[in-house]
Amino acid sequence: MLGEFYWPVVRGQKTFNSDFESSSGKGILSREESKGEVTWSHGERIDASVVANAFKMTDKLSNFKREDAAPVLSAKGIGCGTVILILVVIFVVLIILSTCSSSSGGSGYRSSGGSYGGYSSGGGHK
Repeated sequence: MLGEFYWPVVRGQKTFNSDFESSSGKGILSREESKGEVTWSHGERIDASVVANAFKMTDKLSNFKREDAAPVLSAKGIGCGTVILILVVIFVVLIILSTCSSSSGGSGYRSSGGSYGGYSSGGGHK
């Protein structure tokens, strides 16, 4: 394991974490909430290679890289335009389906009689 913990670690403990980035993009204010406790901490981002060099672990540089979580709309590959396009396509499909079901030929009313039984003026059954 890389790094250390400055608090007691308990297996299965759940926390809710929030990170707030400074306007410069280097400073981070972190909030961690667990049962009965809220911890705030402040730190600064440093390049992963600096950490790897400090611990003489340049061969394990990939272990130090991380990408922060981001909201869905700001994730790579999907943007506001993509979401709007998906909503437009769904709307068009719904319009097509509603026009298909309403123009299926006939009113949906079925009369009695005809070859399937019902009233007829012919003779009765004996």
